Amino acid sequence: MTTQTNGNKGNGDTSAHYDNATIANARKYYALIDDNGRDKAKTIVDNLIKNGQLKDSESYVKAYRDEVARRERMTKRAAQEAERKQAEKDAQERARKAQDDAQAKKEGKYTIDPVIMPVIANLINSGCTRAVVGGALKAMCGFSKEQIENALNDLIPDRPKAGRGASNDDRFNEFCAQEKRTEAEMTTFILEQGSDNFTKFTPHLLKRGAFFNAIHDKYARV
Repeated sequence: MTTQTNGNKGNGDTSAHYDNATIANARKYYALIDDNGRDKAKTIVDNLIKNGQLKDSESYVKAYRDEVARRERMTKRAAQEAERKQAEKDAQERARKAQDDAQAKKEGKYTIDPVIMPVIANLINSGCTRAVVGGALKAMCGFSKEQIENALNDLIPDRPKAGRGASNDDRFNEFCAQEKRTEAEMTTFILEQGSDNFTKFTPHLLKRGAFFNAIHDKYARV
């Protein structure tokens, strides 16, 4: 057997003792670096001995430390690469979604978020006109004109559009659904309708307007 030695060899220690200690350290090292079992580590060391490649103890201590540092570098690089790939994937997904949204707006295709749908259903069930529901869809979903028209045809196909014959209540709903309104703007609109019977419900109407404003605040599109 051929071994490489250092200055400790011969300082009161026999060659056989030193070689045995070196072999034991080598087996321990090879059992650790890749979680090799005892038998596999023994095979590795036996082959090193056979080929005259077994080194002294200090070499294995250094090799172990170098291996730890190498693994830390690899782990860090792997984490950085994973982060880079995720950022790239997220950017591609955002670009794809923006493209799909633009195409959907153009073609009038739409999907109403399940979280938003109960609010829309409540407006429909409350008797709101197509114009009011359409305003809510624009405010909450950011729908285009084509998407709003298709959604309204699916949700309330037989409901007439708000027009000149619409009630003051419908017109107020439509007014608030278009955009966020101040209390002063709502009060002015109510007074302009010229109906005492309608005006007496001003406190109730202002609360309804506040509800529309809350919808605008929650689902505002930037």
